[in-house]
Amino acid sequence: MANKKAIKEEWVLNKNVEDFILDEVEVPVDRAKRICKLFDEGCEVAYVARYRGDVHGGLECEQVRHAFEAYKHAQELNRKVAKAMVNVSAKIEDSKEKSAVSEMIKSCSDAAEVVEITKLYSAGTRKTKASIARGLGFEELARQILDGKFVKFGDSDDSKEHLKISLADLMNKMEKTLKIVNDVSKQLISSVSTTVVSGLTPKIKKMQEDKDVQKSMSHFKEYLNFRKAANKIQNYQVLALERAEENEIINWKIEVNASCLTNLHPAKSIKIHPKMTKMFNEAIEYSITKLMVPKIQRATKRFLTEKAHQAAIRCFSKNLEQLFSREGLRGLTIVALDPGFETCKAAYLDPSGDVLSTSKFAYIKKEFEKKGVETLKCWVKQSKTQLVVFAIGDGKGSYETQSIVANMIQRRVFDNSKNVSFCVVSEVGASKYSITDLAIAELPDIEVTQRSAVSIGRRLIDPMAEYVKIEPRHLGMGMYQHSINSNKLSEALALVVRERVSMRGVDVNCASEHLLRQVCGLNAKSAAGIVAFRRMNGAIVSRQDLKKVAGIGKVSFTQCAGFLTISNKNSNDDEPAKKKRKIEESKVNPLDSTIVHPDQYEIAERILKRIGMNVVNLQANRDELNEKIRKIDNWSDEEQRVVELLLTEAHTIPPPPLLKTVRQLTSLRAGEIVMGTVQNRTDFGIFVNIGVKRDGLVHSTSLRAPWPEVGTVIMVKIDRVDVQSERISLKPV
Repeated sequence: MANKKAIKEEWVLNKNVEDFILDEVEVPVDRAKRICKLFDEGCEVAYVARYRGDVHGGLECEQVRHAFEAYKHAQELNRKVAKAMVNVSAKIEDSKEKSAVSEMIKSCSDAAEVVEITKLYSAGTRKTKASIARGLGFEELARQILDGKFVKFGDSDDSKEHLKISLADLMNKMEKTLKIVNDVSKQLISSVSTTVVSGLTPKIKKMQEDKDVQKSMSHFKEYLNFRKAANKIQNYQVLALERAEENEIINWKIEVNASCLTNLHPAKSIKIHPKMTKMFNEAIEYSITKLMVPKIQRATKRFLTEKAHQAAIRCFSKNLEQLFSREGLRGLTIVALDPGFETCKAAYLDPSGDVLSTSKFAYIKKEFEKKGVETLKCWVKQSKTQLVVFAIGDGKGSYETQSIVANMIQRRVFDNSKNVSFCVVSEVGASKYSITDLAIAELPDIEVTQRSAVSIGRRLIDPMAEYVKIEPRHLGMGMYQHSINSNKLSEALALVVRERVSMRGVDVNCASEHLLRQVCGLNAKSAAGIVAFRRMNGAIVSRQDLKKVAGIGKVSFTQCAGFLTISNKNSNDDEPAKKKRKIEESKVNPLDSTIVHPDQYEIAERILKRIGMNVVNLQANRDELNEKIRKIDNWSDEEQRVVELLLTEAHTIPPPPLLKTVRQLTSLRAGEIVMGTVQNRTDFGIFVNIGVKRDGLVHSTSLRAPWPEVGTVIMVKIDRVDVQSERISLKPV
């Protein structure tokens, strides 16, 4: 979703919004303030990253995204703090205490801290020991003790207990106590150790001999009796513990070395009446064991979980970014196969992705049924291109299907005049797409089960245009993403999709309405406006034409113009223009085919004139442009930014490798060096497809920064092969 102009709200947090950005990215304070101003105005990440280097000073797009996420977090936290201050203040009568609590809330750095403080002053319906003691008047006596006075409280055990609890409750609410809890939970105080431990649930302990239970336990065998210092635990380990707990296999908790808290307790510095010492010390002990430790346990577990979730979201985002950066294969015929347990769905596509035919056929042992073989032979023979590629989905039955196709290629089943190969294509989200309204509109005459095959085939031709049709969270490429808050994940991934689509650029005359919606500065209304404009007037010939599109105003044009390129190809809209309206003839500018922003055209033309190049033949002479520009090193800052845009080429990942054979897991040998393609990245390593049934894992301990990206072809050495568990351990070469 596009970033909307911020509605000004009263700022109540002690930290300014730019301080949150400074926690994420290293920029001078004045730049952070100016970045905030751009976000306030509704500017999106891609626009700020590419065209406002004068503001951010050269941050990468990912860094600008992190700055924007920090900005959004600050805005949301400010709203929660403002609401909490109103709610809590209404429950506190003492003006001094009210002011102190308000300051504590305003100092919170995350929503969890706000909730913890709010809970301390929440009346609630459940009676606690502290609320009972308060109701009996012991809180006032406790306050007097903290003020250094001697108080009489009776000799009964109940009176002593109530006073001790009231004292501990007030200690627990002290700002310094809350800070210690927060700092310990975030591993900022090294003298207090916290340890993550796990154990089997009572239910699993009773059923350990059950074979199904043992199978479930085997998935988490490393975490059944886990123990590790909280400051050394890895994010993927926390996510695995969380998943095991969700499956009711284990419970995990935090152990706290409480003895170290005694000297740290802020109440130790309070001067009290000598006769109150015994009661006071008992209250401190109670405060530590019954209040501080449980709170540290909850806060540490929450901190580790949230940190792991954030890491998982960023891992997913990085993988998604790379998925949208993959190049397509053009100029060949595609036979797309969506494997299944019993049936294979197939689609026959021409080089542009149009559906020529569809089919489905059964597996018989390790072959396709006769109908399927004949259909595939016919499709290959009818192909109008010499190159034919089988795009095989990577889901269940993929390896078996690859083996069948490879066997057919080796036996020369297909027409000898055709060059036939196959590749593996991610099928994540294909089934989700097949039941959407968009799929129904695009493929109305094709069965639901066969639409997924069409999607798989089109992903090989134009990955970005196809992946953009699917809700990002369904493009499952991360670690334990199904355990993460779906709203947070969706928001983060939606941001990545808009950023990637924009940064790669979109041909305004060829892009679908759905793809245009994801361009920086555009939305559903303006994307539909562009498509309607093309149908009414034919191809858009100038970026200036965009100003005439319904839904594109000044701000929208500024943000989208640089990302929409004009190739002056014919529009691919199905409906011809029915009604032509008279429009002023636009001036065609070759710079419209570049990523230089219209606001920078004058500078670009000045640069080209200086190096003696004509703007007309710019794209055809990129090598000459590169050579001439680099000979000059005294460009102004403004010119240098445009120079970089003129020289920038899209960062893309090559399409999947084309194969003709597959290998068996049993044929792999330790020490063997093979080529593979990175399929996924996690905190604990990368998974690499080396052409067998299972992807191999290169563990993080074997990798050096920077890690190879998803889709990268790398050389790896086989370290170990466990045929029984089908696990392959790899090492980089």
